[in-house]
Amino acid sequence: MWFQLHWFIGITAGTVRVIIGLSGATLAFKEELLDVMNPGVRHVAVETRAPLTPAQLSRIAAKEHGQRVASITMYAQAGAAPRLFFAPKAGQRRGESLYLHPYTGATQPALAGAGFFEWMESLHRWLLLPRDPGRQVAGVLALCLLGLALSGLYLRWPRRPLDWRTWLTFDPALKGRSLLWNLHAVADTWCLLVYVALTLTGIYWSYDVVRDHIDAWAGKPPRVAQVPPKKGGAQEPAPGVDIGLAWNAFQQHAAGWTQASARMPTRPGEAVQVTWLASDAPHERGRSRMSLLPSHGSITENAPHGQQALGSRLVNIIYPLHMGTYFGLPGRIIVTLASLGLPLFAITGWMLYLGRRKAKRSVQAQRAMLGANAPGKTATGLPTPGGLRQPVGSGRAPGPGKRARPAAGERRRRRAVAGAV
Repeated sequence: MWFQLHWFIGITAGTVRVIIGLSGATLAFKEELLDVMNPGVRHVAVETRAPLTPAQLSRIAAKEHGQRVASITMYAQAGAAPRLFFAPKAGQRRGESLYLHPYTGATQPALAGAGFFEWMESLHRWLLLPRDPGRQVAGVLALCLLGLALSGLYLRWPRRPLDWRTWLTFDPALKGRSLLWNLHAVADTWCLLVYVALTLTGIYWSYDVVRDHIDAWAGKPPRVAQVPPKKGGAQEPAPGVDIGLAWNAFQQHAAGWTQASARMPTRPGEAVQVTWLASDAPHERGRSRMSLLPSHGSITENAPHGQQALGSRLVNIIYPLHMGTYFGLPGRIIVTLASLGLPLFAITGWMLYLGRRKAKRSVQAQRAMLGANAPGKTATGLPTPGGLRQPVGSGRAPGPGKRARPAAGERRRRRAVAGAV
């Protein structure tokens, strides 16, 4: 049963998983590729003058583009261009974003290749389907990958499980199906833990029921569905709030910050919400939170990452584990190689499957040929190679109840075929 389950999932869902694996490997180094493709856009030459503040950049962008600024992301690295997000327009789920020159506030050129990576992300997460059904399909494929990994582990369980060489070493002296099977099994063992991690973390985003239960256990507030503004409705005007005092207070209380995203208040009296990344953060999602009143910069909430609840910190590592960034550059490389290994498993799996079918058809043909030559079979009018022969010189047919004895050469041929079967 396990064998049939493994090959059935492998030749169906496993083939589609190749698309998800290749798209995931492409997204692994997305930021580095965008910087190579767009020199001077997200990083500019460092100048001696001080960079503009978030309040100054927001006013410049709002005046130039005529849209309300929803949030702005600042970087402590000198010469790094801040990224600004506008509020979504009518009928849109997410607003536009752009990069600003940190010293002049001028709008930087659009990133070349950004559209390609957005398309690739949609292919990876939703298979280019509508968002909700696409997530469901991706979740099913993630469960299929988990089933393939565990059933493959069961099928290849060796007689000496404590011998690590049996698990992890590849024998290049093998030939044919043995070579394919050894390559398929050993490579799967190397990637097993990575595939289990990718599967379990991917299911978190695929099914709302799973995500809601995990978030509730972690103590996170329930998610609120983001409803885009209705088409034809007037966009909410930007409140006249200056976040300069709030930004100055944040810098005083968040020493060592490397990245900070400030969400602008949408109504008068609301606090500016800042999520920031410290220089000693364990990963890129190890963010701290701070809320400040824009009128005088007083802090209403201060939640450093190290002081947040354990459940919340555990949930925050789901994305770094999925991308491999939790273990730094080596983790990203390992996840990328494992994603690129999915086509290898698909190819070797298909070759093993087709080779087995070919061998099975050959055995069935040999058995059919032996059955056609068996005594007492009704003649079909078709030629039967090596059919029963009457002994030369007998001059008569076998008597009643007696069967003709095949020639010696025919008997040897039958024994050889039976041994091969």
